[in-house]
Amino acid sequence: MFALRVLPVLGAFVISLSAPSYAADLPRRHVKKKHPPITTARPIVAPAPVVSLAPVEPLSAESGFYGRVDGGISVFNARPLLASGECTNCLNAPIRTTSNLTTNSGTNAGIGLGYRVSSWLRFDLTGEYRWASDVSAKQTVVGTIAGNAATYTQNYKGHLSSLVGLLNTHLDLGTWSGITPFVGVGFGVASNRLSALAGDGELTTASISPSNGSYKTKTSAPLAWAMSAGLAYDLSRSAQLELSYRYLHLGGVESGQRSCSTLPAQISDCSGTLKANGLAAQDYRLGVRWALGQK
Repeated sequence: MFALRVLPVLGAFVISLSAPSYAADLPRRHVKKKHPPITTARPIVAPAPVVSLAPVEPLSAESGFYGRVDGGISVFNARPLLASGECTNCLNAPIRTTSNLTTNSGTNAGIGLGYRVSSWLRFDLTGEYRWASDVSAKQTVVGTIAGNAATYTQNYKGHLSSLVGLLNTHLDLGTWSGITPFVGVGFGVASNRLSALAGDGELTTASISPSNGSYKTKTSAPLAWAMSAGLAYDLSRSAQLELSYRYLHLGGVESGQRSCSTLPAQISDCSGTLKANGLAAQDYRLGVRWALGQK
């Protein structure tokens, strides 16, 4: 009876002693460790610079006096030639036809003194010399001599040079990357000199010899005006390079009286002058402008 009571107690005691070793023999469950999430650092990018398209003042925009030199080439327009007293009585019932006065391209150079009022307004007074360019023209008179049809032809050749003085106004339209577009107008006087002008006349009648003559040099001083546009580039804080186009109206040009070296009997009058109005040139110019008193 006692044994029956003791045996269950001893069995429970034995089981309790063997439980830890049994638990150690069991396979362990693998537990994954949690790691913090991996984050990629973004590079720090500086903000893009802001580009302003607004014009800025040119380096030489301070008010004050400035000097300038310019030079270029000129292309002249052709103008109708007006002849007077030429073969007025050599043909019966004359019909006069006159060609244009044609002037070859030439060169010019000048200097000037100006004053800048503000960053967009300036004035200058300029003087220039335009070297002699060759001029040519042809005159034809159709009529009759002794009942026969005849044509009198006169060929002219000479030289044209000019001195021009202008008072100019310029508007600067803003500056971008050191480049300043501008426009301008000018008014003044042109001294136009027509020299070494000669004419060789010929009648289409075998019995009449040609007439040869020359014209005295004459200088005319009509009003002149100009319109211009171009670009200026900053060379330094006080100097700019200019590239420009200019339309220059030189006014009229006129020769002196003609004198003949040979004169057929049928032509009793050798006097006469040549004239052309509205002479103009298209100038393509390069120049430098610098501020006075600035460093």
